[in-house]
Amino acid sequence: MNPKKIKTGEPFESLFPVDAHTLDAIAKDMELHGYDDAHPIVLWDEKGIVIDGHTRLQAAIAAGIDDVLVIRNSFEDEDAAVEYAIHCQRDRRNLSDADMLRWIKEVDKRKSKSEAGKEGGRGNEKLTPDGVSFDDHHKRASSAATAAVVGTSARKVELNSGRMAR
Repeated sequence: MNPKKIKTGEPFESLFPVDAHTLDAIAKDMELHGYDDAHPIVLWDEKGIVIDGHTRLQAAIAAGIDDVLVIRNSFEDEDAAVEYAIHCQRDRRNLSDADMLRWIKEVDKRKSKSEAGKEGGRGNEKLTPDGVSFDDHHKRASSAATAAVVGTSARKVELNSGRMAR
């Protein structure tokens, strides 16, 4: 596929900012060796936008490459696409604190939206059988779920979420 015809969009662009140094190095490699089909650009089939491969896409354009390998994946919704994109990136990158905060914020934002639609509230007076308030129990469960998506510990999520709230 011609890389100039491939669309990008939010939230994926801001989740994975392209590092200028990395982009330059990959573009130079592509100029010398061409596009490596072992690393296709992944598109969300229903939306036609890049889920994984933003740097490769920009490097191919910069290198003047006119054909890149694209695979299309279907996702139930944007939440599933975001989780897939984070999963693809988390094991390939040396995550900076900024990356971690950005990913935690995005996952938490999506969970907050889905929880806002649920009926009923949690009272601070109610306790779980182990003596923990339902609110604290929920926060721990939420941190664990976010940690599983982002690929870190629940404690790190709790610490980073606290920083975001300030």
